[in-house]
Amino acid sequence: MKKLSDIEISFISLVKNPANKKGLIFKSSDKEPEFQKEVILKSLSKDGVAYGIVYSPYELDSQGDWTDEEEIKKAAHNFMKNKNIANIDTEHSFMNEKAFVCESWIIKSNDDVFPNSRGAWAVGIKINDDELKELINKGEITGLSMAGFAKKTEQNLETNLSKGVQMPQVDELIAKNAELEAIIKSKGDEAAAIIKSKDDEISALKNEISELKKSHKSDIVERLIKSGDMLPSRKEATVSLDGKAFDDYCEMCQNEAKSVLSKSKFDPDEPKEAKEDEPSAEMKRLLGI
Repeated sequence: MKKLSDIEISFISLVKNPANKKGLIFKSSDKEPEFQKEVILKSLSKDGVAYGIVYSPYELDSQGDWTDEEEIKKAAHNFMKNKNIANIDTEHSFMNEKAFVCESWIIKSNDDVFPNSRGAWAVGIKINDDELKELINKGEITGLSMAGFAKKTEQNLETNLSKGVQMPQVDELIAKNAELEAIIKSKGDEAAAIIKSKDDEISALKNEISELKKSHKSDIVERLIKSGDMLPSRKEATVSLDGKAFDDYCEMCQNEAKSVLSKSKFDPDEPKEAKEDEPSAEMKRLLGI
């Protein structure tokens, strides 16, 4: 595992398939590139600018090499200093296309284009060729590949991180995580309060419905008693029932009342002077008289 330093980029190439590891390419000599790094190109903006990340700090490339934020910043500054902004080609042809680097920056927190790549070097390439624009829009050109030179020294990325050289995103991610946890907790407390409030409302509504049902049943029972279709002693038991049980019990009470009144020939509306038809003491007890 090697760390790259003194990185010098001379050409940016628009390539068809960075997924084939045709990404960021460095040379330590005029021979073939020693390693490659995949870089994905963003779609064209409405003003014909294609955006891509050149290099991110503390990330291993396809050859197991890496570099830090400071080296990336130096590479970005040197690219501009050496006036290489017009060195844009396709598929490493080293033949300049009608395009140039119109934007180059080191990504900071909450970047508009690359919000989660703090410390990386990003570029915007202005495309002035209609054919190139069509290739990018059709997805036939999907990445950036950069040719240049770099020094390599044997350094382990994990060792550097364990010594306290941390990825710049770590603190930011920790802070965001804490913020999210606080939001979740607050929302959780808020949700619990809402649920409790709704539970209280439901409970109150159930009680209200229960009371209405009870009142309604009481009205029915009172009418049955008044009409002589139910013995008053059955009132409490009847009101305590619901649904079909209530209906069935009312029907049973009506049959019972008919039987009792038939045997006693008792008319609740008949004047008390009619002594001959007055119910017995047992009938009075049953009728609640």
